[in-house]
Amino acid sequence: MEQTKFLDDLKGIISKAFDYSEKARRKGLLSLEDDIGYSDGRENLLNFGLQFVIDGSDGVFVDKLLSNIISHETDPKEKVLKTIQKEAVLSIQAGANQILMLQLLISYVDGETLNALKEIFADNKEIVNYIR
Repeated sequence: MEQTKFLDDLKGIISKAFDYSEKARRKGLLSLEDDIGYSDGRENLLNFGLQFVIDGSDGVFVDKLLSNIISHETDPKEKVLKTIQKEAVLSIQAGANQILMLQLLISYVDGETLNALKEIFADNKEIVNYIR
């Protein structure tokens, strides 16, 4: 996977997870139903996992399901993206604070990618202030 696509995908995942987390904490998990739609888990693990969370599935089940899908990924960057999506799903399900969730998500990337994220999110003070 090309670095530019990786960073674009990562930005999208972090932005959605941040927004979904805020909405779920304010309005409840069911409020995400219209936002996520239904998707194939191999393409969009965040939305796929949230489908099960919204339906009330147990966190252990969701973790195992998403981990199984990730285990089949052969591209290292895709594996990181999918792992970050899984962690976002589990954090949202647990009702984790957005800032704590963000810290967990960015812990999966190296320093170079972290610096790139700071630049990418420069116009989003709500997120960039917590990327460290």
